[in-house]
Amino acid sequence: MRTRTSTMPVIYPSGSLNYRRHDNVPGGCNFGNPLVENVVTNTPSLSDSSPGGNASSITDELSFGKREGYCLHHKSELKVFSFESPVSGQVCAGVPFTGHAFTIYGGYLAYTYLRTRIDGLAPSYTFNQVRWSDMSYYALKAMKPKFSDLSLANDLLELNQIKDIAKPYGNAKSRLGKAANEKLWYSFGVKPVVDDIIDVYHLIRSLSGKISEIRRRGRRLQTRHYSRPIDSALLPGDSTSTIENAGDFREVNITFSHRWVIEPTYHATLKFRYDVSSLTDLELRIQAWSQAFGIDKPLSVAWNAIPFSFVVDWFVDVGEWIDSLQAEPVLPIVIEDFSHSAKYSFRSSANLEFWKGVLLSPIGSGEHSYYERRRDLPSTVAPLNVRFPTIEQITLGAALLVQGHESRKLRENKPTRTPPKPKWLKVSNKQFKQSINQRG
Repeated sequence: MRTRTSTMPVIYPSGSLNYRRHDNVPGGCNFGNPLVENVVTNTPSLSDSSPGGNASSITDELSFGKREGYCLHHKSELKVFSFESPVSGQVCAGVPFTGHAFTIYGGYLAYTYLRTRIDGLAPSYTFNQVRWSDMSYYALKAMKPKFSDLSLANDLLELNQIKDIAKPYGNAKSRLGKAANEKLWYSFGVKPVVDDIIDVYHLIRSLSGKISEIRRRGRRLQTRHYSRPIDSALLPGDSTSTIENAGDFREVNITFSHRWVIEPTYHATLKFRYDVSSLTDLELRIQAWSQAFGIDKPLSVAWNAIPFSFVVDWFVDVGEWIDSLQAEPVLPIVIEDFSHSAKYSFRSSANLEFWKGVLLSPIGSGEHSYYERRRDLPSTVAPLNVRFPTIEQITLGAALLVQGHESRKLRENKPTRTPPKPKWLKVSNKQFKQSINQRG
């Protein structure tokens, strides 16, 4: 493992400000009038090596042939802007009017207003720690070869669990109850069935071609890639502050803003081989349909058979964890290499509003990036992390609660059925009189 660091100073070019004030004009503003004041202010060039400037750090290990080794790279690069050609502006102010004009050249604005606020271009940003093992599990699952994403058994079980409370319009009396019914019936009834029919159709059409493609790729080294966004902290919001105010129009404001160039992203690369030469086409077809119907993973089917177990999975994905503990995939693979990485990049900018907007100009920028790469063995067991349900899951949960309440009210309001009379009471008046006469 080796580490290399470098720092570079922030360079402020020399510059100047030429301020001019013209004579008062009772009837208007004329910049051709004689000058009353003419002031030139010069700023020197500066090489600033104070903390928060340009810095770069790389930690890595020697690569193993064509394989990627560990690497950690941090980089911050700050730049200040200057005017290569003079920039001028003017404004009339006061009663009677007075003409005020300025000409700015070089790095005057950056030196005067940004130099002591350069930290605004290097905001403190805390990148959430990457759960490398957890992320590698989902990456491996997505990249492993498979025939389809069908899950017929799970969808049928979920539909069976709500069939009594989620029928179109069912017995719901309120509008809210009917809306909840429709939502549940669509989410657990119509949509999964339609999706499964489409997936079965595609599997039937493509299975022969997939088997041929699998045989063609057998024993070859294959490479697959995977990426997903990383949940991380937000960048600081925009901030504007007044840094100079002479009590009139000569007000100067500076705004710092921060924008993503590359949002935090996880990426994985898998290199693998598999061998299906010992399997016949019929055996591959049987395995494909076993996977589609969930026959190859009975524990997962058993978990989903538990009423409303999918609600538990919204908070802790027990179903995924059980699924990962079972059989190897339909196509067992040999992993030759696995590497994964995390990266982000964002840009900070400083913009100046000079003399209440007479001049609007960018005066500096900062580029910040992070990249970390690791070579690991991917995890084959799903993580059991507590998580917050998604908006869609919260909507479904609310619909389930509404429907449960509606069903309970229906049961409470339903009249109790009168129990049948005992056989000894089931006699007609005629039979009763005849029995009395006989006794008499």
